[in-house]
Amino acid sequence: MLLTALIAAGYRVTSPTKTASVTDDVTTDRAEYQLRNGMVDVLVTYRNEADSVRYLGLCGYSASTLLERLEGGSWTPFELWFCPAVLGPPVIVGPGESHSVKVTLLPGPLVDAAKLIGTFRIRFMVYSKVDGRGYATGTPVDAAQSTSPAFSVRE
Repeated sequence: MLLTALIAAGYRVTSPTKTASVTDDVTTDRAEYQLRNGMVDVLVTYRNEADSVRYLGLCGYSASTLLERLEGGSWTPFELWFCPAVLGPPVIVGPGESHSVKVTLLPGPLVDAAKLIGTFRIRFMVYSKVDGRGYATGTPVDAAQSTSPAFSVRE
């Protein structure tokens, strides 16, 4: 994952998990992607619509995300490089601000390239507080407030 300096609204599609009461918003730059050279880059943006600061868990130099794949009607974790979001101070996103991350889907030793074809979504690890050391802590905000709409990847 690479930190992206873009602060863009991204592509918005309706998601069954989103409701009118949800305050935060996650978007991707497209609803459909095509594999190129066996991989695909997805730009995902978290926008804090709450009236208080949100904290994105940090993984290395980028905000921590979880990639999920739709399998048999259920969302299941797909990303093998998921980071526990406790590796450093969080990314701070103030009210009305956005933070974008480029997530790259690519095959590896445990991921067959054929598994990259399908329907996915990306969830940010978003917290509403930090501990005394300044690390994001507690239970992440509701998944409906921190998860992108579904997007598809095709050959």
